[in-house]
Amino acid sequence: MLLRKSLALALFALTFAFQSLAGQVEVQECEELKDLLSGSLGSIDCEINYHHFNSKSSQKYYNYKRALSQKNVRISTFNVYQAGSSRTEFKDLELVAKMMNHWDVVGATELVSVIGIDKKHNEGIQEYIKNLEAEIPSLSQSEKAEHRRTIKKLRGQIVLPGYVDILLELRKLDPSWSLIVSSTEEGAENATIKELGGFYYRAAVVQPQENEYCAKFYNTSKALGCYPRFDKKTYGKDVAHLFARRPFMANFKSAKFDFSLILTHIVFNAPSDEEFRKEIIQAAYGVDEYTEVGEGISSRTFARFAEVSHILEMMAQSRKRFKEQDLILLGDFNLESDNPYWNVLFEKYKGIEVKIDKPTSLAQSKTLADDTETEGTSNNYDHFVLDTNETYQCAGKNSAKIFNFIENSFRNIIDKKYLIRTEKSYIDEESGLKMFYLSKYGKEKAIDSVDRFMKSLEDKVTIKRNQIVPRYDLDVKAEDMIRKLYEPQLYERSYYRYFQETISDHLPVYMNCSNTTDND
Repeated sequence: MLLRKSLALALFALTFAFQSLAGQVEVQECEELKDLLSGSLGSIDCEINYHHFNSKSSQKYYNYKRALSQKNVRISTFNVYQAGSSRTEFKDLELVAKMMNHWDVVGATELVSVIGIDKKHNEGIQEYIKNLEAEIPSLSQSEKAEHRRTIKKLRGQIVLPGYVDILLELRKLDPSWSLIVSSTEEGAENATIKELGGFYYRAAVVQPQENEYCAKFYNTSKALGCYPRFDKKTYGKDVAHLFARRPFMANFKSAKFDFSLILTHIVFNAPSDEEFRKEIIQAAYGVDEYTEVGEGISSRTFARFAEVSHILEMMAQSRKRFKEQDLILLGDFNLESDNPYWNVLFEKYKGIEVKIDKPTSLAQSKTLADDTETEGTSNNYDHFVLDTNETYQCAGKNSAKIFNFIENSFRNIIDKKYLIRTEKSYIDEESGLKMFYLSKYGKEKAIDSVDRFMKSLEDKVTIKRNQIVPRYDLDVKAEDMIRKLYEPQLYERSYYRYFQETISDHLPVYMNCSNTTDND
């Protein structure tokens, strides 16, 4: 038993040390990003626990009277589907930002740093620039000027994180938009892409506030956001390593209403290791097998509800320890609101409720196997969870809604740019698949769109074998765009895929909360 305890303590110390080291690496990358952006995003604070872009915006833009005149602060949560990843290279960030501009605070999940091919590209560019800079002192004046022009051009080739690109687009719509983002990436056991979580906020009507929890448990003077600590000293038991992605929290105030947002992206797949599964089940439910827990807990949901249970307990502890009582959990839960196990949590944490009970993730096909219309959506995974007795500002049956960009007027904006088919269908004789005809100008529209995209890539370069070369094979990229964005529209089975490619595989959800009163 003593040996096991010692090993557990050593594992915790190693985990904490790794997280601290990861935080330091991210701070360094943030500082490099700050230098690269050269003030185009205002001030940038690179802290161990979070990074704050356009950090002085509330000092410049916040207007109490404007915030109060709105009567509500509009809070959203949105899984942006790996913005910035090569997997989502045709995402239309201009449209994403235009949609997010409907709200005042957006808790965004699936934010990613520069990874994979883009990261390798950036490293090659940065190394080449470093070598050019080292040569400058020994060059003639004309050669120096040429080197500096090349360096300037190459700096413009560096790929920015998708979450920064979103913020740049948002600030075209309202310069007060800012971002507090987690500083270290986290992911599930076998995840190929690790994630960040963050809060975009409109500083004209929302101010970030010091988070008491972060200030106390991280012992820092700058404490706008942090990952909650799930260790024995802080939480009562060591469970941080049982999370695929820990939640990220930050505090805000709009007019009279201050509140704490806890953003989560709950694990989807349970781990395969049997010992690890048992550890998750024992820590969350106090039994050895998920079959012993009760209705609603299955092989698919036990790890998901385990994470939710720990977060709700952390929130309950936080309410007892600190002044702030308006704690709102939001994000992608990978759990349906009608799962019976929620009732167990409602009994334990009196007053909490789950908002949003309609589908929020996207389907690709137009119909199911039984010919039922999917209407473009499938699972009900995105929610707000809060105590509406305490946070009465957000109470009300209709306070939380889905922004369904497949059905509302925003679809017209998407379709104007990307839709190329008609609603007239036929059965392809060769494949037997149900398909749709191109619209009158569909082919021309797709060609024009691909041409514009290709032109945007013509001047893109990278470094190969220490030489500046064109970054892309334009023919390959054109084929990729047609294959991912346009051809799928003609098939019944991928009827809605272009929404996923251009926007996300999730619908945003939002909640209007009164900002005219507060009780804590």
